Amino acid sequence: MRCLIVNSGHQYSTRSVGIGYFNAFKRLGHDVILFPLEKWLEDFRVSCRITDSVKEIKYNQEETEKKSIEFATLGLLKTAITFEPDLIIFITAANIPQDIPICLHKIGFNNLVVILLDEPQETDLSLEKSWLFNYVFTNDKNTIEAHKENTNKHANYFSDPMFGNSPFVVEYLPTAVDFESVSHLACETLPLRYTSDVLICGSIYSERLQWLIKNKPTLSKFNTLIVGRTRAQYNDPWLKMVFQNNLLPYEEFFKYELGAKICIDLPRNEAISYPHGPKNSRGIKASNLSPRIYEMGLAGCLIFTNDSRDDIKKLFPDGSYVIYNDDNLEEKLKYYLEHDDERKKMTELARDCVIEKHTYLKRAEQILNITGDSEGYSWQQAMEHKGEVTNRTVVDRFGHLWRDNFVANRPAILGTAKMADLKHKHEGLIGIVVSAGPSLEYTLKKLIEVYDQYKNRIVLIATNEAYKILTKFDVIPNYFIIVHPEENQFKRQIDGAEIYSKTDLLLSSVVHPSTYQTWPHDKIRFFHTQANMQINKDLLQEIGLPEIMGGISVATVAAGALVYMGVKKIIFVGQDFAYSWNRKYIKTPLKASEAASKVIMVANDLNGNAVLTDLSLSQSRDILIKMAAHLKDVQFINASEAGILHGENIVVKRLDEIFVENDILLNVA
Repeated sequence: MRCLIVNSGHQYSTRSVGIGYFNAFKRLGHDVILFPLEKWLEDFRVSCRITDSVKEIKYNQEETEKKSIEFATLGLLKTAITFEPDLIIFITAANIPQDIPICLHKIGFNNLVVILLDEPQETDLSLEKSWLFNYVFTNDKNTIEAHKENTNKHANYFSDPMFGNSPFVVEYLPTAVDFESVSHLACETLPLRYTSDVLICGSIYSERLQWLIKNKPTLSKFNTLIVGRTRAQYNDPWLKMVFQNNLLPYEEFFKYELGAKICIDLPRNEAISYPHGPKNSRGIKASNLSPRIYEMGLAGCLIFTNDSRDDIKKLFPDGSYVIYNDDNLEEKLKYYLEHDDERKKMTELARDCVIEKHTYLKRAEQILNITGDSEGYSWQQAMEHKGEVTNRTVVDRFGHLWRDNFVANRPAILGTAKMADLKHKHEGLIGIVVSAGPSLEYTLKKLIEVYDQYKNRIVLIATNEAYKILTKFDVIPNYFIIVHPEENQFKRQIDGAEIYSKTDLLLSSVVHPSTYQTWPHDKIRFFHTQANMQINKDLLQEIGLPEIMGGISVATVAAGALVYMGVKKIIFVGQDFAYSWNRKYIKTPLKASEAASKVIMVANDLNGNAVLTDLSLSQSRDILIKMAAHLKDVQFINASEAGILHGENIVVKRLDEIFVENDILLNVA
């Protein structure tokens, strides 16, 4: 199996749970990748802080957080699609952005697992997201019903057949220990600093700190150590002497447990309201055990716990632990410290139980037993499904608009300049299609230089927002081409740009009538592509509407227009057909919420590296490659320097390799 573990970095006790499960699945012989989500998020935040500091910009925490989530989400999508895991396991849900599981579902992953660790203390937070997962494993059985009810409320989310056989399972999964990683420490001789009669370990929350201060008269009578960390303030001299306020590595922490005779467990209060509000508003009573109990048992120190958690009696055998309360704590500590043989028998019983039942290895087997029988769509199947309906979806979305626009545009088609006048007009020139893909940022300077030197030997056609980008640098395209039928598209693409009288506006017959209202009518030329609407060829001829090849993608239609004009060498700039550097367009990032609405794919870019694309972009790329294969007398050259436009019939060259001093297109083939 291939398993992708999305690690939140959650330190449940002293071991990152993600690392524990990573090690376990590896030992079971599976192919495992650990995606360190928290590292992706933090690295992005740090880079922003440094960048803002260098630029003397005030650091915007809220904006950075949004961008870091986008960055990590797209990184995870890319990892998932490349790896094609059978299971994707998330460690906790509270800090997982919703867009991540939504995007994964959208692209066909239906074996999403979440392991909830802080139930019921964080049930309010986990319920916001747990319904997005196919398998919910909670560390507290008392929260199972809450998650089932919540999942049922959102069951319609997965009603789309796109999601295949998507199960909804909520199961109880206690925490565990990483036995294999620390077992060797039991054979080592420990330095004196690790030894104690009584050990208290873990994060010292305010309620635990209060308990320590309350029970100081008892604890101070013994060789007591406290190991963990706290943000709470304390001034007690005894605490300062015995308390090591540090978050230690797992192995280091375990040495203190190995060196202790007795370890006292202090369960968290599930009813506590936290600074940001209650996280257990349902008042669910906790039944789970803290991870310290499993670590205590493995280390061979005697487990002291109170009777507030039911699971101690169900998960550990009688005689392997001691139940205490504040009133009898001193008496029981003294008794078991004086009766070594009895204490050691109890610790051996607990240790055997932990090794047999409570390791990450055992938990991983439980997960596989529950998830192993499910069959959801693979991401490839999901894309096939989407591919089948993509064209239908486009027609459903735009069909009526195409028809309405075509009828409305007929007077303009008859009253504007004729596209037919451009047929074979540019024979002998070099055509350049400029798009606003992410790579344009890095090729724009070269393009400006080419334009300045060779403007009389090239014909420049701009698509989308490339027009306003070029005109800002006094690069005046010969043509600006529009194919999109919606009203707002044209304004967005020319907003802020001067309308130049030297540029012809090439329009699909189905663009919105508002598109050409501000453009000089003697510079407007209409064309038709049968990919939009099937129109009788006699009618097309009657109204003077030439047919251009290329489908419905503006870049491919632009190439078709140049072919119509007689161009035999076509160069593409800024045409990525991909989200290079996780961008949609030049300097415009792809948002995870946008990715969720697309069929995200991974393809190999010009350099053989994986890059995100989507089904629509990939299909447009394929159309262009087919055009290149069909038009044997036309040379297609990609000078974008990024993206996925490459294939058997596409030459890949940089602009400075194509246009050389005093000559053009040397050694292009």
